[in-house]
Amino acid sequence: GCIAPVTYLSGIGKGTTSKLLFQKIVSLCYQAFERKEKVILTIKS
Repeated sequence: GCIAPVTYLSGIGKGTTSKLLFQKIVSLCYQAFERKEKVILTIKS
């Protein structure tokens, strides 16, 4: 599957500003990894 985080939902299965949000998530994950923290991704429908 594909995980496409978006900043704003613009319709069913559509959103905007995914690149910026993805970069933010990756940055937060790397910060947590450097602190030896666990990162858990929970997907809800």
